[in-house]
Amino acid sequence: MDKGIRPFCNAKFVELLPTRVNTREGNIRFRKEVRHAVMEAFGCTGASASTHYNHAFIEARKNPDLAELLVGLGRPEDKKGGRKPKAKTEATPAPAVEPVANAETPAAPAAEAGATAGPLWPFAPGYTGPQQSEEKPKKSKGKKAKTEAAVVVPVETPEQTAPVETATEQQSAETPAA
Repeated sequence: MDKGIRPFCNAKFVELLPTRVNTREGNIRFRKEVRHAVMEAFGCTGASASTHYNHAFIEARKNPDLAELLVGLGRPEDKKGGRKPKAKTEATPAPAVEPVANAETPAAPAAEAGATAGPLWPFAPGYTGPQQSEEKPKKSKGKKAKTEAAVVVPVETPEQTAPVETATEQQSAETPAA
């Protein structure tokens, strides 16, 4: 026997294939036997064993000698899910937007008959700039941005700058010197 989980699973699949009964319950039992043999031999999870079973099934389909034994095993082709097709929608052209004139910018010249209006570029007559929405800014999901602390500079008032008498100076002023 080759070393490794895939060759073991492939060999177990081919070994147990002739004993399979072609019924729904027989197919379920066959799959369980192959999966449990792989789980016991290698100590892997059920999901991992299922992956190796699926690989063994794909490898067995490549062998034309086993084609007769594989009839009825696996999901039928018409029942294999997949994405449902999306309904196709036709694109409709957006209506042309006339530029809005305000006091600072004069109105753009009217488009000639039959000509299509192009985009208004910055600094073109009639360009008003991007419109600001009044939505709240979205909170970011992730690290918070570092903010700098505001520097507070103390302001001295005249009361704070006046000389302060200490307790010893006050006592000496109250008692006359001898």
